[in-house]
Amino acid sequence: MRRDNSRATAMVVDDLENVYVTGGSDGDFMTVKYSPGGVEEWIMRYDSPGGFRDNPVAITVDGSGDVYVTGNSQSYPYGECATVKYSSSGVEQWVARYIGAGNCSAVAVAADRFGDIYVSGMESGLGWGVFTTIKYVQDENIAIPERSDLMQNYPNPFNNSTAIRFTLTEPGYVMLKIYNLLGQDIQTFINDARFAGEYEFHWNPTGLPSGIYFYRLQAGDFVQTRKMVLLK
Repeated sequence: MRRDNSRATAMVVDDLENVYVTGGSDGDFMTVKYSPGGVEEWIMRYDSPGGFRDNPVAITVDGSGDVYVTGNSQSYPYGECATVKYSSSGVEQWVARYIGAGNCSAVAVAADRFGDIYVSGMESGLGWGVFTTIKYVQDENIAIPERSDLMQNYPNPFNNSTAIRFTLTEPGYVMLKIYNLLGQDIQTFINDARFAGEYEFHWNPTGLPSGIYFYRLQAGDFVQTRKMVLLK
């Protein structure tokens, strides 16, 4: 029998009495499906970009048999809430990583009858903490943007926080990074696959000096960079 650093953290049973178990294994999400008779049907792993440690904490199944696993994923400078969707046959459908104003710690995931997904948890930082609930809408009728674009951050110049928005015309691997005036990599916001659609992230440059910074979006062949000014 193979032995590794594995620990189950959550379980759910669907309407057909299939059993789904998730847990941490060697720093990854590991999710297993068993038939009603206890036969292992599939095993899937999720490893975050950069190989950071990932710890799943909750799992649910919707009416179509799709499986959703949510948990915590180490990143820099803050931890993120990561949610993975698998089809009933164990094929990964998408990964959504929530980047808030501080460390995000997920505790629960649920699916409603419309197929929308809810992740609940907490965001925290030095001396503060708030409840956090994230909703992911799965609607095939959502309008797809006409073109990919990286918008100018708002406000700009800014002091404590600024919003960065962008649109994607097709799904694919996305990277969003922030650089200083010397071209040094300050922070990676996104480094994974994303759906087509519109996105918004808030940057809180704690501990960084005033000055000019750049944010760069790369999605397939689309690459765009914009400038922003931090004033303290």
